[in-house]
Amino acid sequence: MALIEKKQMWTRFRSITNKNLSGKPICCGICGQEISYGEDGIEYVKTKRGTEIFVHRDCIKKWG
Repeated sequence: MALIEKKQMWTRFRSITNKNLSGKPICCGICGQEISYGEDGIEYVKTKRGTEIFVHRDCIKKWG
């Protein structure tokens, strides 16, 4: 992942967190564990339908 992409990913993470009125944390889309801002080994996926998913890179390796 390029540095600029990583910066954009965390900017998006912060934006989603700020808009999240329910107070629920952002969790890995595979294992369900909470993802913290700036955590290493995180990937960001945005689907064609606009769903935004943050996942642990290790989970992708185990799952795939």
